[in-house]
Amino acid sequence: MSEIEPLKAKFDELETVLKLVKELEKRQRSNVRSHYQKQQLIASVRATTYVMLYNALEGTMRSVMKSIREKIEAEGILFDQATEYWRLDLVQSNFLDKMQSGTSHGNLLVEFVPLTTRPLFWDELKKDRLPFSGNFGQATAIKLKEGLEISWSAPPHTLGGSYLDNVRERRNALAHGLESFSEAGDKVLAKDLLAMLDRVRKFMLSYIAALESYRDTQGYVRQPGAVGDRTVDLQGIADSFEGEPLQTGE
Repeated sequence: MSEIEPLKAKFDELETVLKLVKELEKRQRSNVRSHYQKQQLIASVRATTYVMLYNALEGTMRSVMKSIREKIEAEGILFDQATEYWRLDLVQSNFLDKMQSGTSHGNLLVEFVPLTTRPLFWDELKKDRLPFSGNFGQATAIKLKEGLEISWSAPPHTLGGSYLDNVRERRNALAHGLESFSEAGDKVLAKDLLAMLDRVRKFMLSYIAALESYRDTQGYVRQPGAVGDRTVDLQGIADSFEGEPLQTGE
């Protein structure tokens, strides 16, 4: 199942909301009665856009990552058949939490050896885990694309996905109470949010299509005759889990 159409529907819903807000802004300027209360309401609706948009993006990313892991499982891809990214993804999914909690290394090795001869399989609770620390944004989108070795570039007129960071930062400020919805909404107009939505839409629909193409063409399978694997940022991947960073050596 593709996540493109559900994401399009969410973008369309947000666009409808913002167009209504834009119309309310026009009416507000010509009607001074109850100006303050209406202005607060309009500002709050503008700010809500950041939360709705971020939730749509993160939810879609979780669904796509889960679909890739489920396809790998369904095809019975063995440990040594998978690319290094997914081998490491499986290992950290199974062992990183245990290592951080102080589990015996000897016991971990006993569990690890059989893993290398079996098909890849993730715990159900971790299938939709996002493979990066912090929140979804431009840097994490590019890092995942490079980690999967996907040949993809941001579409023109999307500023390389930089608006994803604006959405993330505003959403986090609202979620953590660093600014009120009315304060955040006072800093932007509906027309600016519509322009932002357009760029995010173009970037993300193209990005999700690239991830789904990677999934459908079995990009997670090592190519026959490949000599070695590239170096993976172990610390960076380990940091995607809660708890203390994995110590990879002095």
